[in-house]
Amino acid sequence: MYFLSSLAADLTSIEVLVFLGEAETFIGIVNPRIVKERLAQCYPIIKRYEEALDRSGPPRADLPNEVDRRVDRFLIGRSQVRFLLLHKRQELVVVL
Repeated sequence: MYFLSSLAADLTSIEVLVFLGEAETFIGIVNPRIVKERLAQCYPIIKRYEEALDRSGPPRADLPNEVDRRVDRFLIGRSQVRFLLLHKRQELVVVL
């Protein structure tokens, strides 16, 4: 969730994450920057990742290379959460 929130907050104009549960039941809506910041406050490994990313230099000018740069420094293992990502009209919908 952090990685997707981070990409949405820092590299796109996406303003909301919509969380849906089973049978597409509405769970909540939040700005990706808030998700990113709150997770970094709660998890030291995310905070360390952000610090390493900051030390690695400025963001790359093109999106694919910036995503690669972030993936290279992403220290957290694979999530057990399955998700479906739909990008439509600057909304990011994550189905858990």
